[in-house]
Amino acid sequence: MLRIYLDSNVFIAYIKSDMGKPFRMMYRDVEEFFRQCPQNYAIVLSDSAFEEIKKYAYYSEEAVMEFFKGLEIKTEVVAVGKNDARLTSELCKKGMHEADALHAALAINSKCDILLTFNKKHFRIVQNFIAVKEPNELME
Repeated sequence: MLRIYLDSNVFIAYIKSDMGKPFRMMYRDVEEFFRQCPQNYAIVLSDSAFEEIKKYAYYSEEAVMEFFKGLEIKTEVVAVGKNDARLTSELCKKGMHEADALHAALAINSKCDILLTFNKKHFRIVQNFIAVKEPNELME
């Protein structure tokens, strides 16, 4: 089972599907990805992702976890550690936005197989360390 670090924008796009065509299109890709998760993927989330989800989609950490539990998707939550802060700082020096750098550091240091996002261009710097994909790239 592959471990997928979920960038908050993937969950937010799913929840905000009523906000117009781009969100509806992303929704379909995420819906299909979530449908495939129980058999193929474990989702890795972080405190940072929960903060962003709460800010933009108004879902609490508990509501997010209940959502994944309802879909029978295995989830793991990782916390920011010293190594994450160090790697985040290094990535910021190379030009990454701090929030994206933190997501990348958490994904890399928690040994995820894939960082799943709708903003692949924000993660070009780390593509030699972790696979960066969009949900539609994981569809069977």
